[in-house]
Amino acid sequence: MSSTETKQNQHQYSGIKTKQISELVDLSRKYKTIGLTRLDGITSNVLQNIKKSLRGSTIIKVSKNTIKLLALEQAIKARPDLEKIRPHITHSLAFVFSNENPHKLMRFFD
Repeated sequence: MSSTETKQNQHQYSGIKTKQISELVDLSRKYKTIGLTRLDGITSNVLQNIKKSLRGSTIIKVSKNTIKLLALEQAIKARPDLEKIRPHITHSLAFVFSNENPHKLMRFFD
C-alpha cells in the first residue's frame, strides 16, 4: 500500500470515528436514560435479539471505549450528570439509550 493510500485510509477512519462520536452525543441529548451494559460472554446473536426486543423504546450502541470516552466528554457539556458514567467505561460495554424507566431496563438486563 502506498503512503497516499495509507493517508486516505487514516482520514476515512477518522471520519468514521467522528461520525460515531457525533451519533453517541446526539443520542445522549435525545434520551433521558443512559446506561451501560457489559457484553462479556454475550454472542452477537444474543445481542441482536436483545436489540430486536427493545426496538422502538431503546437503542443499544457498541463502540470502542476510546470512542465512548470522547463522546462522553462532549455530552457532559450539555448533561453534567453523565460525568458519573466515566469511571465505569473500562470493559467491553455497550451504551443503552432510552426514555424508559431505568429500573425497568435494569430488570430487563438482569
